Amino acid sequence: MQMQQHFSRPTKRLVQQALGGWRRGFSEAAEREATPVQHESSNGTQHHTTSLSSNRAVIRIEGDQGPQFLQGMVSNDVHAIGDPGSSPIYTAMQNPKGKLLHDPILYLERGGSPLSILMEVDVNGKQHALQWLTRYKLRRPISVTDVSEQFSVWVAFGPGAPSTPIPEPQAVGGAWHLDPRLPGLLGLRTLLPAGHKPGSGLQGAAPSAEAAYRAWRYMHGVPEGEAEMPADKSEPLLFNLDALHGVSFSKGCYIGQEKNSFTHYRGVIRRRCMPFKVLIEETGIPRADEDVVVEGSGERVGTIRGTAVGGFGLVSIKLKPALQAEVGERALVCKDSGARIQTYRPQWWPPEWGREEEEGAAPASS
Repeated sequence: MQMQQHFSRPTKRLVQQALGGWRRGFSEAAEREATPVQHESSNGTQHHTTSLSSNRAVIRIEGDQGPQFLQGMVSNDVHAIGDPGSSPIYTAMQNPKGKLLHDPILYLERGGSPLSILMEVDVNGKQHALQWLTRYKLRRPISVTDVSEQFSVWVAFGPGAPSTPIPEPQAVGGAWHLDPRLPGLLGLRTLLPAGHKPGSGLQGAAPSAEAAYRAWRYMHGVPEGEAEMPADKSEPLLFNLDALHGVSFSKGCYIGQEKNSFTHYRGVIRRRCMPFKVLIEETGIPRADEDVVVEGSGERVGTIRGTAVGGFGLVSIKLKPALQAEVGERALVCKDSGARIQTYRPQWWPPEWGREEEEGAAPASS
């Protein structure tokens, strides 16, 4: 999938610097955790694998009515999850008021009867997700069980990572799948049996620190889990799930649908989650939940959602001052640490985001 770029000239330079910073930051993180970094792909560009089992849990939903049940529970259209060879589906679970609870990725474990679906969720939200699913399944003939001890979540990422699925006989679905959030850009993702490591399908991939993958996600502006998307606090669209292929606006009813539909069809979202780069690390390192203010006026415009090696981070921020900062009209400072940050538009962002209220701007994408 070819991603269109919508970078301004200053942002292109920033992203080029960011990629170099990611490589340096990765090397530093890997060195600290004593992991090798010298493996390269056939084209000479590094790519890496890491397990996310310390951060992600796995729930099994077993029963032929599983897809029908999930269709009313999550924000994406999952009716095809039971089809043989189906790809993983990224989605959201919300409360009745539309607040984001969890950011699952769904995998078909076994077709036929009884059908089995695996749901990958943040480890800190596992118990709530189990309770939430059990609460709403009522008398449906399905079971909901924690199988986190049986599976590990793995990712393959980096500038040289494959951009097509790779066979992996041990994996759920028999393959490394394109990450459903940004297919062809963010890397590959799969579930392996606990204790197993990637096979020969990813030749040349180096094992890495989990911190390096977090920096890779941050560089692309992709949040994940409850630390970055606090449960019961904000709507999914504020964390860009509409453009990350996590929300369907054409499916039937589900818990939280009204808020998603209202926000989408209103056509204006004034705050979103954006990536940033620390401009001068010596001034301080931003901390999670730290306020971001406009330098000079002290106006509070955002909240740090996470930081990673290489000076990358995510911030939930008002778009107007963030985009003004991108072109040098304003400067953004972290209130407590004093770190100066530069937000930038990821290449996958629709060009109309942040300018929906301008005269003649294109309507919000579906």
